[in-house]
Order: sequence, then C-alpha cells, then structure tokens
Amino acid sequence: MDIALSTAINKLRNQIWFTRKSRIRASERILKNHVHSNSILIWYSFLTFTLSIFLIKPNYLGDNADVVMTIATGFVFTLSLFVPQLDMKNRYEKLKDNYIQLQGLTFDLDICKTEYQLNIINDKYLKLLMSSENHKNSDLQYFIAFESDAECNRKLKGIEWGEIVLRVIFRWLFFTTAYFLPLLIIFFW
Repeated sequence: MDIALSTAINKLRNQIWFTRKSRIRASERILKNHVHSNSILIWYSFLTFTLSIFLIKPNYLGDNADVVMTIATGFVFTLSLFVPQLDMKNRYEKLKDNYIQLQGLTFDLDICKTEYQLNIINDKYLKLLMSSENHKNSDLQYFIAFESDAECNRKLKGIEWGEIVLRVIFRWLFFTTAYFLPLLIIFFW
C-alpha cells in the first residue's frame, strides 16, 4: 500500500473516530436531558397536585393562592406539551444507531487496500453524517476533556477548557435550580 493511501486511510479513521466519540457523547447528553425533563415534569405535576389539595382549604396560602395555582398549573401544562415535542428519545436512538454504524466503518478501513475501497467507505461516512443530527462542538470538547485517554491526538486549548467547564457548571446549576426552585418558592411564600 502506498504512503498517500495509507495517510488518507488514517485521516479518515481519525475523522470517523472523533465523530463516533462525539456522537456517543451527544446521545448520552440527549438521553440525560430526556430523563431530567421527564423527571422535572413529574416533579412539577406532583407539586401542583399536592398544592391544589392544600388550597382546597380557604386562605391556606393567602388570598392570591388560586391565581398562583392557576399559573403553576398552566406552566406544568405548557411544559407537558413542550417536552414531548423535543423528541429526545427518538433523537437518542438515531444517534446511537449512527455511532454503531460508524464503528462498522472503522472495521472496513482496517481491511481497505485500494483507493476505490477508500472512496466507498468515505461515501458511507458522508451518508452517515447526514443520516442523523450532528453533535455539538461541546460534545467533542466534553469527550476530549473528560473521557479521552492519553492516545487522543486532539488536546483542548485553554479557552476550550474554560468553555466546557462553564457548560458543565451551567448545566448542573440549571438542573439543580429546575428541581429545587418550586420548593424555594413554596418555602418563601
């Protein structure tokens, strides 16, 4: 095998590997979002149901409790209409199928001997890129920062480290706030 073909195979193998790892991370992110959004929806529904029972008793939470309860119920109803529209479970399944198929391409590259075979594999790779939603750049950054090993040839720059750390902190704060905000509102009412 000539050097140019070998170089092209290694370059495509590297692209497929990073795409696959990024899509694995994207599917995990989407699945976690699916679990959190459904958990939050159940949590909010439970809280509004529980509060509605307490509010049967007149003036339990004040004169405006019925207005607040109506707003809370409207919020939960809107959320229950919005979350399924994100179709996270289906998106997760498509990304999972995609990264499994990408793994098959790495096997094809291992037995690739000609430029013609390489072009066929590259065409399959391009079709797989278009067959599902793309991962975010932050999925690649997350993989490199927290899941890659010493063999990974891509390193994060300082600004990328800062971005990914801020994303992780923001995500944690967002979900923590989403879970505890209703309790804080009720407590300080």
